[in-house]
Amino acid sequence: MTRALLLLALLSTVARAPGPEALTLPGYRVHLHVSEELEPDLLRALARPRTVLWVTTRSNALKASLLERLPLFGESYVQFHPPILESHGAQLQRVPRTGVWLRAEELAAPTLFRLGIRPLAAELSGALTEPLRAGLRASRPSRIHWSPRTVPSLAEWGDFAGLPGSKVVEGALLGPNLARCDAGLPAGIARIQVGTEIRDVSAIPSQIPGCGLGLLAEVSPDVSDAGLSALALRVPLLELRVEVGASAERARAAVELLQRLERAAGSGHTFLTVDRLNGYLLAPDGAGP
Repeated sequence: MTRALLLLALLSTVARAPGPEALTLPGYRVHLHVSEELEPDLLRALARPRTVLWVTTRSNALKASLLERLPLFGESYVQFHPPILESHGAQLQRVPRTGVWLRAEELAAPTLFRLGIRPLAAELSGALTEPLRAGLRASRPSRIHWSPRTVPSLAEWGDFAGLPGSKVVEGALLGPNLARCDAGLPAGIARIQVGTEIRDVSAIPSQIPGCGLGLLAEVSPDVSDAGLSALALRVPLLELRVEVGASAERARAAVELLQRLERAAGSGHTFLTVDRLNGYLLAPDGAGP
């Protein structure tokens, strides 16, 4: 009971936020998608404990400057492309906490063992076939990102909910029925987030998923405080996705966004993970998975 009351008190601080000019947050996490070509100094400026770094690559040979900066992030994943050579695995020995980001169909690659034991992130598109599901269950990735090509059936929702790890489904095809929660989704759905691009602040209420689903909000790095406040008023845990690529301009805007979020959250607030929020547990800042 005490933990539940503490959670309610914490979330009420968001509802009492005085307005867009006085943004306050109980917690947040930012997923930064960057290219391996981003300037090393800008990459370092983006490093924060509450950021998850996703690095897109053209080859498996990583720059030394990138490897030096990966441990500065709370969580990081680097895109790899089988086949994996021994030299590709050797370079990752310097960053044992860094994860590997692969397409779901690549998880069965015979050379994958050379990357060692480390977190996996799997990306899949299209139908959730049984071979893909079996591969995901066997490899047990930490994160799964699904981009369906058609609106998922209830059976597909159930199959996806039963997979391991944190899960995100892209919401472009899902329609307004999720906001109204007309879908009758199966148990376990609360462990799934819906990836949604937020462009119009006035449209935010219709873009917040219902049915117990979480939200991964894709925003521009120069998103306004009004937009962040509108999201924070409706989402207990503000989790954002920001596309930076190799753009120095977008990277500088993302640095400013992170600074605004840090000021809004303050050093004494708690960070709530999706799993712990569902279980009414509170974790100190930085103690997320």
